[in-house]
Amino acid sequence: MSEPQGLGGFDFSQLGEMLSRLGRAFSSGGDGSSLSPETVRELATIRDSNAISHELLNQCVDALRVADLWLDPHLAFASSHLPGQTWTRSQWVAGSVATWCSVVEPLSHSLGTAVGSALASEAEPAMAGVFAQMNEMMKKIGGVMFATQLAEALKAAASSVTSAGDVGIPLVDPVRAILIPENVLAYSEGLNIPFGEVLHYLALREQASVRLFSHTPWLHEAIAESVKAYAAGIHVDIQKVQGDFDQLSGNPEAINEAIQNGLFAPEESEAQRAALKRLELMIALIEGWIDEVSAQAATAQLPHSQALREMSRRKRATDGPLQRVFAALLGLEVSPRMARDAAQFFRIQGELHGSDYRDGLWESIGSLPLSEELESPELFKAGRSAPDDLSAL
Repeated sequence: MSEPQGLGGFDFSQLGEMLSRLGRAFSSGGDGSSLSPETVRELATIRDSNAISHELLNQCVDALRVADLWLDPHLAFASSHLPGQTWTRSQWVAGSVATWCSVVEPLSHSLGTAVGSALASEAEPAMAGVFAQMNEMMKKIGGVMFATQLAEALKAAASSVTSAGDVGIPLVDPVRAILIPENVLAYSEGLNIPFGEVLHYLALREQASVRLFSHTPWLHEAIAESVKAYAAGIHVDIQKVQGDFDQLSGNPEAINEAIQNGLFAPEESEAQRAALKRLELMIALIEGWIDEVSAQAATAQLPHSQALREMSRRKRATDGPLQRVFAALLGLEVSPRMARDAAQFFRIQGELHGSDYRDGLWESIGSLPLSEELESPELFKAGRSAPDDLSAL
């Protein structure tokens, strides 16, 4: 994993624009102390293509319907039967921003509180009231900083995400299959594979994610709790910051460069590293399961299924939309090897014990494998008792 960006990714030369956004947050009724979906949505405004034909829109909806049927023989999870939809890039941002804000809001709050508390701890008693006000202001500035950071990450992801579930976490409520035609077209360019196959493969992945997220309502909370656990450990060593500033005194350019290189970056604790490892494992398991079951369904239907699977793996390893967002906010990079190990794990569970057992492992977070258990998937069931209640499948 790379080092978390934290405040190191913020350009203090843009302080004026940040304060302007804070003013807009106040004028819109928010107090700036938490991430406002409205503010993020405003900052993440993007333009959509007007060149998407009705024919392509209909193709996408039909591909989602067919993919849902193709998955039936391969899964224990039943179809939700909600009709598929198409979204533009801007609709993806608007439709998912509230979920993103709820997931990463603890980061914004904890970072602002950590900086404000660190400053207050260094204040003389006579200045306690002033620093208490600064503490509140840091919370509000932290909210605007994170709104800006999140908006930029979502704008970047919106240019490549092919579906609502492409990110790898549940973003839409109610969960349903959604393709983004503009990005599906871009994804298919240069693959030397018929567009229809590319479209149906992406539709299979989307419908697989819908079935998983529909039958595991606890997943959203589990992901949010891992982010919250990471955020709870954020603190800033203000004495180190003061020491660095003393050395840089009188050189504004050097100070700004030091800030961008992590001068205010919070120190990462063992508890935070453990939280990131849990989050990485959860995301890898989600990706591995979707990869495996969609590949099973594609094999019998799409001549280029293996090439499409490898292309998907490479793209997600180097430029996955979830990796873009979490790398920007947490410094989290999901190991491609872990995602492949997870896909292998689920393949072997299905071959040895059937799809009911494989999919039943999603009954709760405690039923899923630990990272070390991915190394010996053949021995997993012997070391674990199978879930007793599969009634939710």
